[in-house]
Amino acid sequence: MLEQSLSTFCIEENIVVILKMIIESFFCVVCILTISLAISFYYFLTWNFDFWKKRNVKGPEPVPFFGNYKDNIFGKIHSTELTKRFYDEFANEKMVGIYVYGSPVLILRDLDLIRDVLIKDFAAFSDRGIRVHDRVEPLSQHFFNLPVSTWRPLRKSLTPAFSCTRMKGMFELMAQVAELFVSFLEQNTEREESLECCALVAKFATEVIGECGFGSKMGEFEDKVSEFREVSKTRIKSNLWNFVRRNLRQFWPSIYKYCSMFCNKKLLRYYVNMINSVNLTRSKEGIKRKDYVEILLHLKNNPEQIQNLELSDSILAAQSYVFFTAGSDTTALIISNLFYELAVNESIQDRLREEIQDQKLSYHGLKSMEYLDKVWKETLRKYPLRNIQRASNQIYTFSKTNVTIPANTQIIIPNYAIHYDSQYYHEPEVFNPERFDGRGNFSHPMIYLPFGKGPRDCIGSQFAVHISKILIVKVLENFKVEISSESLTREENDPRQVLLSPKGGIRLKFKRL
Repeated sequence: MLEQSLSTFCIEENIVVILKMIIESFFCVVCILTISLAISFYYFLTWNFDFWKKRNVKGPEPVPFFGNYKDNIFGKIHSTELTKRFYDEFANEKMVGIYVYGSPVLILRDLDLIRDVLIKDFAAFSDRGIRVHDRVEPLSQHFFNLPVSTWRPLRKSLTPAFSCTRMKGMFELMAQVAELFVSFLEQNTEREESLECCALVAKFATEVIGECGFGSKMGEFEDKVSEFREVSKTRIKSNLWNFVRRNLRQFWPSIYKYCSMFCNKKLLRYYVNMINSVNLTRSKEGIKRKDYVEILLHLKNNPEQIQNLELSDSILAAQSYVFFTAGSDTTALIISNLFYELAVNESIQDRLREEIQDQKLSYHGLKSMEYLDKVWKETLRKYPLRNIQRASNQIYTFSKTNVTIPANTQIIIPNYAIHYDSQYYHEPEVFNPERFDGRGNFSHPMIYLPFGKGPRDCIGSQFAVHISKILIVKVLENFKVEISSESLTREENDPRQVLLSPKGGIRLKFKRL
């Protein structure tokens, strides 16, 4: 009996030992797998972080997964301001190598290299490097984003819509819309002491784009919310959802292409219907206008003029979308910043008003307003809208360097940082229109880059200049612009927005003269 008990005890003890060994082995395997996975994951996140070191390009140390964009990703700073931080940190370098997530991005500091990229060697940097996803986001197929093979024929064909001749022909219509805006502004100043300027001016920009580019009234000055404003709400929201969407589109395209929930079908439908409605009306009534939409419809019916590109409804809608959104958002922000500076600097506002009162508002009269032009240019100097983007489409070696980059390398031209570089601008934080008196330090053409330079500069810049100056003249003829208590201290820029714009907008007072 004793022997049997001892035998049973030994067996149980052996089983316990075996189980213990199995458990220990299991934990060892789990630990080894965990460590292996951690090492593999770390390698996956950092495998490309020696990209710039191999090329002897200096830059800040990246962080796994985030690269050098952690502060932007967590909503602490706008990407354009973050670029300026890197620009300032490496003041003695011609270029700065950074990482956005795991993607290498090159910030150019040297003005000659910037000129090479934008102009001299444009053929090697003709793409902006912005992803186009025709299935998930059909409205991304506009000429601002398109690769050069599609962009070039479209740009060539659309350029006449923004010529000086067209600007002159549309001048009276622009002025009429500005008059309507003045009446609208007067009504609103009676209701509220201060007004959010960006949203207000966006109404003018939308209305004038609709009238001049599409021959359509947008209803922006009516009491009810216009259909355009209603359908655009989802696009202009500054929130985490839109921020994540933009980052996925640009840096994780392999994931984004499966995210069909990002497709804003309501917005797409609106622009498709608008184009079709204009086409139907003009066909029925025999209307012919050499405007933006007329050119688009002509190209759709004559594809041989754009190298047989097929302009589908969604591509036409995308070209309309970019005209409205880029035109209204940028113009509203530029004019709002200009009014803000006039409110802060009363002497500049008074001097500008004197010039306006001495001139008759006409196409040629507007061109002769020299001080207005200085104020306009200084506004764009102090408040450029965003960095300029390019991407290499071939292997390229930068002039007078040993730095060679492969195709598809992202390039940032930091216009905001350049505009605030004391090497080029004395006291860059100060709003001083006299910088543009013709005697300033503008020996290099890349010192001033509000709309970019070269073949792929902003196609609508002259349109923006004309409608903005007309509105500025009309407003200053009738109102004094004053700072409001909400805008005494200018808010920090919203890191979730595409354009460099202050959180909460710009609230100002407009006092009738």
